[in-house]
Amino acid sequence: MYRGFIRLVFILALSCGTTVGANNGVCADDVCSGTSCPPGSFAFLIDGQCTCTAGSMLGTITINPDPFIVGERVAITLRDYDLVLVEETRESVDIVVTSTSGESETVTLTATGTNSPDYSGTLATTFSVTAGANNDGTMNAQNGDTLTASYVDTTIFSGGPETVTDTALALSKEGSVHTSGEISIAPKPVTVGQPVLINVTDADLNADGATAEVVDVVVTSTTGETETVTLTETGLDTGIFAGTLDTIIALSAGADNDGVMNAGNGDTLTAHYLDAATAGGGATTVTDTTDVELDEKSVVGRTETVISNFMSRRADLITSAEPDLASRLTGGGGGVSGSPFGFTADGNSSRFTSTFSTSLSSLATARQTAGSSLAFFGEGGSGVSDADGQPRAPRPAFDFWASGHWAHSDDETRSSTFGQFNLGADYLVIPSLLVGMLAQFDWMDETDDSNNTSADGFGWMAGPYLVARLHQNLIFDGRVAWGQSDNHVDPLGLYEDKFSTNRFLARGQLTGDFRRDKWRFSPHVALIHFQEEQKAYVDSLGFDIQSQTITLGRVTFGPEISFVHKTRDGTEIEPSFGITGIWDYDQAEVFDIGTGLANGSSSDLRMRLQGGLAVRMPGSASLAGDAYYDGIGADDLEIYGGSLKLRVPIN
Repeated sequence: MYRGFIRLVFILALSCGTTVGANNGVCADDVCSGTSCPPGSFAFLIDGQCTCTAGSMLGTITINPDPFIVGERVAITLRDYDLVLVEETRESVDIVVTSTSGESETVTLTATGTNSPDYSGTLATTFSVTAGANNDGTMNAQNGDTLTASYVDTTIFSGGPETVTDTALALSKEGSVHTSGEISIAPKPVTVGQPVLINVTDADLNADGATAEVVDVVVTSTTGETETVTLTETGLDTGIFAGTLDTIIALSAGADNDGVMNAGNGDTLTAHYLDAATAGGGATTVTDTTDVELDEKSVVGRTETVISNFMSRRADLITSAEPDLASRLTGGGGGVSGSPFGFTADGNSSRFTSTFSTSLSSLATARQTAGSSLAFFGEGGSGVSDADGQPRAPRPAFDFWASGHWAHSDDETRSSTFGQFNLGADYLVIPSLLVGMLAQFDWMDETDDSNNTSADGFGWMAGPYLVARLHQNLIFDGRVAWGQSDNHVDPLGLYEDKFSTNRFLARGQLTGDFRRDKWRFSPHVALIHFQEEQKAYVDSLGFDIQSQTITLGRVTFGPEISFVHKTRDGTEIEPSFGITGIWDYDQAEVFDIGTGLANGSSSDLRMRLQGGLAVRMPGSASLAGDAYYDGIGADDLEIYGGSLKLRVPIN
């Protein structure tokens, strides 16, 4: 009944046309006709009292305090007579509070009393440099953010709806004055591969003295790459924020926001910080820059080390894969023990090697053994014997032969593959002298995952050789060769350079073959010298890579002793034992890429033990195996392995 009376009074008031002038703002038809109101307003009976209100009846909203301290609750009040006079009294009203960060919170305001046009509520705030989830009950804010409270008034005197708003500014702490932020990026210049340090100083961000806050900054490069870096306050109440960004060498921009900035020589990095509230008011972006440079000495040194290591390891493999030239005179130069085709395999837990050999003469001998004949260019002299000392058919004057070597090694960090193919032609001048030409081709690739490097190359050498019987029991063989190689190297895991080399090889060996009854004594001494010069070039970064030469000089010597035992069925069983001394008078050293210190054995002289067992069955089929241990006398070298040789005649 009472509420209905108020609504009636309001209607009567709206019908009263005298608001100003002679009546001095008094509506004669209103029960509050005796109440004097300012021009443009009306008197209404509210809660039993005559109250003057604006004629538009537009609600008002207020957010306090302004400014407010982040972390405190803000109070929001609403006054709208419409909610009392036009509508039945409402207990609550929902309004919306938004932030310049983009976050939105709905706040429910509650009526302050019965038939009251006033409503109030609060909203919690917390410090954050980013917007929070919408409508989670707490507004994220940082110094300089602006909160806007909005109310949509749907019932007003002039017709509706209309939105009314009020704003409040966020401060970092009570009594604070906005400070202008500063940003720095160091060092200047920065060397690629080193992290850059980014600092932001802004007291406005220090909202909570009990928490180490964070702030995001953006780092851009002249290449176009962008990285967002999160800085953390250096203490609980410092207002200083620090963080780092890693850099890697690259010739082009990398993926945005992957945590690493690609950089090259001459690039510029710029750090950006958006200061939302400066001392002078408003927002601005502050920046700082640093130039990028490469440590030329470091890059060049690393590149030259990777190349040198690659060439040194290849030189060791090339010299280890030397063909058995003495057998060209003593054993027909074919496969294993004169077989038409020879194959060996040798390996251990981390490496595997295999070899093969064949020749036209050995193939012809196999066919002749099977009852066929094969004509050759001519016949040479005698002097060729089997392992048991029995004379064999003379070899042809001209002969062609081929052999190959393949090796693969793989450990936890580095893998390599090497192959070599030899192609030769020779002429038996006299039974005790053979001359020929040898061409060899080699290829190698290796990858070092621990250092993120790789290299590969293809090369060749060619030159003459000779084999001479100096004495009935003494054979000399020697050769020289010249050649080149074309190679690729990736010293940083980012780009690939090309380089070429010139090569030279010289080798000489004396081999003895002394037999007494069932015993055989085979001493040898050999010298090999290999030299390879890398040509200078300009790398992909524009740096000069100087020429360098690696040299490997090695002398091997030692005896091998074997004993032949024949069974009743004609099977031969031959155990053998050998010891070899290895003296590197000129080492092709391998260096640690990180430290530059030499790896491998520091000893010039070491020993190798080898033992084997061969079984030759009637019909010329044979099986042989051996094992070796290398590294005696070298504290930091240990190599071991074995091989298996199978001979099957062609029938």
